[in-house]
Amino acid sequence: GNLGSLWSSYLGSSDEHWLEIQPAWISNITRIRFYFQEPRYAPEYRVEVKTSPVDPWRTVANITDGKGGWQEIPLNVDYVHSIRMFAVYSSMWNRGYDGNPGAEPAWLGLWMNEVQIFGRKVGEVMPTVIILDTPVMSDHMGGFTEVEGHMFEAAAEVVNLERSILITGEHDDFYESLEGFSTAMMGSGIIDVRYTRLEYCGRRDKMGKYCLHLHMVGQCPECVLQGNAVVDSQQIGITIHGTQM
Repeated sequence: GNLGSLWSSYLGSSDEHWLEIQPAWISNITRIRFYFQEPRYAPEYRVEVKTSPVDPWRTVANITDGKGGWQEIPLNVDYVHSIRMFAVYSSMWNRGYDGNPGAEPAWLGLWMNEVQIFGRKVGEVMPTVIILDTPVMSDHMGGFTEVEGHMFEAAAEVVNLERSILITGEHDDFYESLEGFSTAMMGSGIIDVRYTRLEYCGRRDKMGKYCLHLHMVGQCPECVLQGNAVVDSQQIGITIHGTQM
């Protein structure tokens, strides 16, 4: 935001002290913030919305404790075409500073430095945000750590394991049987697996039963394994033997 900007109203009739904003798209609005400059703030005002240019204004919030500085109003209103702040003129007499009565008359209007609207375009998919509000169960070391007299560099990373393509194995008894699906290309051929999630794969203690396995293919410049995620494996995730890619 830019608090160096200024919108103001001045004189006019009692129903002319309002500010309308049209988002770039029809939007689902979650909250709105106003920054009024004292002493020309609105002690009382309405937040109103329209869902189309021809619809009437609909009140979604009535503010009776308006003040100078930032004020945030939760809304959670869908399909908003236009949104406006409409000041209650009768509340604007005798305004002062820090919420105290003063001598500022209503006809001097409003000073507003900034408006912030939060939400999203209708139909837009928002990313998933994970917030950890309790400590994790295990310690995750970062930086250099000493283990039995040797220094090792460890780093904690957040990795996105989701992919648009999914290859999955049996879920029901995976942790009891210790067996999932396995793949292998041996001797010759071309394998090209990109940006795929492989889960519930590999077979515990069985050699060669890996999630992705290239075995003795030799020179294979057309073979590609790129951007894949291996999740919940009972064996080595990706194994390449005797293959030059």
